[in-house]
Amino acid sequence: DAVVSVSDQCTAALAAHRPASEQSKFHTITNGVDLDDFAAASCGTDPEPTSFRLTFVGHCIRLRFPSVVQEGISRFVAWARAEKLPVSFRVVGLVSSDVEPWLNSLGAAVERVGYQEHPAVVRELQSAGALLLTAQRRDADGATYPGTSAKLFEYLASGRPIAVIGPEDSEAVEIVRATDAGVWAPLDAGRIAERLADLTRRWRDGRLPSGCSRERVAPYTRRHLTGQLANVLSAITAPAARGLSTREARVLATGPLGG
Repeated sequence: DAVVSVSDQCTAALAAHRPASEQSKFHTITNGVDLDDFAAASCGTDPEPTSFRLTFVGHCIRLRFPSVVQEGISRFVAWARAEKLPVSFRVVGLVSSDVEPWLNSLGAAVERVGYQEHPAVVRELQSAGALLLTAQRRDADGATYPGTSAKLFEYLASGRPIAVIGPEDSEAVEIVRATDAGVWAPLDAGRIAERLADLTRRWRDGRLPSGCSRERVAPYTRRHLTGQLANVLSAITAPAARGLSTREARVLATGPLGG
């Protein structure tokens, strides 16, 4: 009666397998964020940050850090050393063995925090100079499923600027740009290094941009998204939608004994 997925591209890929007469039953309800998690933590960066902290939260795996992304970050770290600007690449989460050698090559610039419980993760998000997000290329169906996980929306809720790397037409990039939440770099090592260097200069000069505003993150709160799901459920259980009589609809809603 209804099909729900977490991204427009995923929804379109699913709907493509059904005739035009059934398209209205496909819906997108994204992942989201609970703002109460952020209200309980202190907001903003450290009072006097001593370095520009680029933070990545999640499982550090090759899929999220292909060679071009690794090269771009390596160039950025080398530039910062040459400019004598203090920067750190902070990884909050597990690191896979195929990414470990690259992280080791960055030397002292890397801060490995490891896996953290959610309250600690929220504090990490809010104390970052900027948050790193990578979005993958489209798959065979034209959808980029990674990158629209709940992490993206927690990044938005943190209020910190996001550095998103990936194809311009990926949904993660589109959401970050639509919410004015940060900067975008394509899958090009030189452009990645340039964007991160620009953020660092702006941090040095006290001009680091803010991230997503509370007004723009509102459509992605779990309360709002639950309302969307309730609308979908109401539509498919309405008597007219199911061809049921009023009595049949009442039985469906309450059970045959009214309990």
